[in-house]
Amino acid sequence: MTGSGQSMDAGGEPRTSVAVKIAAVLGGMGCLSAPLLMAGGVIVIIVIGGLGVLLFPLIVLILLFSGHGHESAPDVKAMTSSVQGDGTGELVEAAVPEDLLEPIQDAGGICPEITPVVIAAQLEVASGYKTDKVSETGEEGISQLNREVFKRLGRDGDGDGEISALDPADSIATQGIYMCELADRLRPLAAEGDPERSVLSLALAAYKVGPEQVREAGAVPASAEAQQYVVSVRIQFPKYLGVVPPLPSGAPSLGSVGQQ
Repeated sequence: MTGSGQSMDAGGEPRTSVAVKIAAVLGGMGCLSAPLLMAGGVIVIIVIGGLGVLLFPLIVLILLFSGHGHESAPDVKAMTSSVQGDGTGELVEAAVPEDLLEPIQDAGGICPEITPVVIAAQLEVASGYKTDKVSETGEEGISQLNREVFKRLGRDGDGDGEISALDPADSIATQGIYMCELADRLRPLAAEGDPERSVLSLALAAYKVGPEQVREAGAVPASAEAQQYVVSVRIQFPKYLGVVPPLPSGAPSLGSVGQQ
């Protein structure tokens, strides 16, 4: 705290100035957000409509890196750009389990819209890299693919002669194939410059709720399930692109931030 009671970030910068930086970035986002409120070092944002919900986890992420021992405030513009981008860029290899790096790189090289960064972000959201995860609705494995989709598209990713959703190489290979299939099928709906109708956002939403719902909406569906999934995946991008370092010990995971 300063003598005036103003809280400071780890680099000695007043947190209100961090808020100003965030507000400056968000000011260019038009109708996606309502005014920011600052109280006690915490930013509150009222979000209206569509993927505007993306702004809340982004702000939380920025604040996490403004007060956990980092030398300076985060590069707000770089973080915002990466979250809103298409996942293009070099994957930080140290950010993924070493034994999964090759399957992730391979799955992210099938088509231009689905990159290794996208694949890694999906894996973190789907299972936290738990290869034996089984959901309440029966999805199995690290990628949590729909069971019918895996039955139709399942690939032997490691060449062991068997295909199983519980084999991470098989699961990740099939994930990449399916995401590229979705990108190709939904490309006619895409609109350049519209975050709710980018090829990537459409494919991500379809991965979670199915392509039929996306076609019916003509964009990312307004359902919480679809919106939160797209947000949760995108909020991982800064980590996998190296825009931010690993979160400090004791801080919420990026996945938990994205699920607000």
